[in-house]
This record gives sequence, C-alpha cells and structure tokens, in this order.
Amino acid sequence: MAKSKKKAVWGWAPTKPKLNASSLNKEAIEAGFQEVLEQFQAKDCKAETHENDVSLGLYPISVEFKWYRNFLYITYNQRDAREGATLPYHEYKNVRIECTSNTTFNLAYFRHTEQWWTTAEGLNLEDAKKSILGDFWFQFPG
Repeated sequence: MAKSKKKAVWGWAPTKPKLNASSLNKEAIEAGFQEVLEQFQAKDCKAETHENDVSLGLYPISVEFKWYRNFLYITYNQRDAREGATLPYHEYKNVRIECTSNTTFNLAYFRHTEQWWTTAEGLNLEDAKKSILGDFWFQFPG
C-alpha cells in the first residue's frame, strides 16, 4: 500500500521591518554609550610614552565609535611595536551594538572564527551598558 503524500500547509510569516538608519538619533546613542568608551579607554589603552617600547608588541592606543548602517561598533586602534611589523597600526572591532530602535539594542562580540555572535537582544540602554562592561565576551583580549 502506497503512503499518501503529506499536504503542504500555507502559512504567513511576516518579516521584521528593516530599520532606516537615517531615522536613528546617532548623537544621542553615542552619548549614552560614552561612559563605556571612557572606561575601556582608561582600562585598556597604553600611554603614548610607550610608543618605542618593542617589548609591548601589539597594544591598544585608543578606543572609538564607528557607525555602519544601524550598527555601532566599539573599535580599538592598536599600535604594532614588534620588529618587522608590516602595518604600524591596526583596527580591531570588538563590540557590535545593533540599534533596533533609538532605545533598544542587540549586542554581539567578534569571535575567534571571525564571525559576530549575538549574545543579547532587545536590551535598553542601561542593560546594554551593564552587559558590555560586565560580560567578559566584550572585554579587550589583551
């Protein structure tokens, strides 16, 4: 006896509406995360007086924000003081903040597999700052 084929069922699966990056208040969002940037700068970055110290190798010298569409990246600018370094400065993106609105954020970190991994979704500003400062995934790997 032959088996009957399963009948396909139609269903509607709406997609999330895409956020228009120009509708974001980028200055207010950057101001909200400025405390995180200052703490990373104070904790991780070396003083410019170490500029010729070869024993340090690759070390961060500054932290800044970079925007791409509705993503806010916290990037470390690194100096390579090693002998024979091909590039004296590198940029390392460590934290990605996806702005789903002006008040809600998704957080992701850059894995060793060179992929972004989302750790939290739908956070408000205060919860996002606590997560970035407290979770070891978002700390500079140095």
